[in-house]
Amino acid sequence: MNDLFNQKLKERFLSVYPENTKKAYRHIFKSSKVTESTLNKDVYEFNSDELHKLLSSFNNRSEGVVYVNKSILKQYLDFCIKEGYTNINYLQGFGGSEDLKKYVDKEALKNKYITHEDLNEMEKIIVNRQDIVIPFLIFEGIKGEDGIELSNLKVSDCNFETNELSIYVDDSLNRKIKASYQTMELIKDAIEEKVYEKGNRESEEKSKAHRIIETEYVLRVSGKESIDSKIKTTTIRDRINRIKTKYYNEYITMTNIWYSGMIDMAKKIKEKKGDLLEEDYNEIKKRYNCSANWFQLAAKIKDLV
Repeated sequence: MNDLFNQKLKERFLSVYPENTKKAYRHIFKSSKVTESTLNKDVYEFNSDELHKLLSSFNNRSEGVVYVNKSILKQYLDFCIKEGYTNINYLQGFGGSEDLKKYVDKEALKNKYITHEDLNEMEKIIVNRQDIVIPFLIFEGIKGEDGIELSNLKVSDCNFETNELSIYVDDSLNRKIKASYQTMELIKDAIEEKVYEKGNRESEEKSKAHRIIETEYVLRVSGKESIDSKIKTTTIRDRINRIKTKYYNEYITMTNIWYSGMIDMAKKIKEKKGDLLEEDYNEIKKRYNCSANWFQLAAKIKDLV
């Protein structure tokens, strides 16, 4: 299968690497094939300008991704030098922080985080309230290490008169969060839901429905007999992955939704005050139970606010 430009040469380069490494490197060369085919020449024949344009064409979501992509191309060019195909590597000496920043895809970075509008669109297409309530809760600030705050949230922790959620860590009250009316209504719907549709009522999976086990928790398991079952983090992640697949957004993860909520809160504060101060970042940290220092959080989200 000729899925790479100049297939034989690239296969020789890849042959010395373990399978996992080979798979990652091959992905880069599959992406570079478009530009190579357009210019009708191999990467090792690219001039400096063409090489850097190629690097910019990748979906570089962060400096780290740029660094990895650059390193793969650099290793390939070093290989081509040894094989006598070229005598220069234009990526030699490239890789400082300022170099890498130039190649981060700003649009890809923005798409990494979701908004309330995204949540609303997700709500329209996700059938199970037990599924859709999860990103809404995370966006509000309920996550904890490996999603423990989500699995621990009990019905008794939800005050539907004041719209407050009590968050417990190790059986101790950690904080109270004032949630939106929309989130509270979704919590009600999730608690009242009796049947879990495995296929989101689509295609051949539409008949695969399981009874939801009523427990003291907001998030519940389905298709099991034990009434004491607490939902596992793996199940929560599976439900988020279903949303990610249905919504066609690879960036929908527990962590990214969590940061999206912090970004949203920061934007609202900035709209009111015109700027964000240390006390504001500390307020965000407290709500989201974020362990980073305020200046670390600021560095993470300030360009997205």
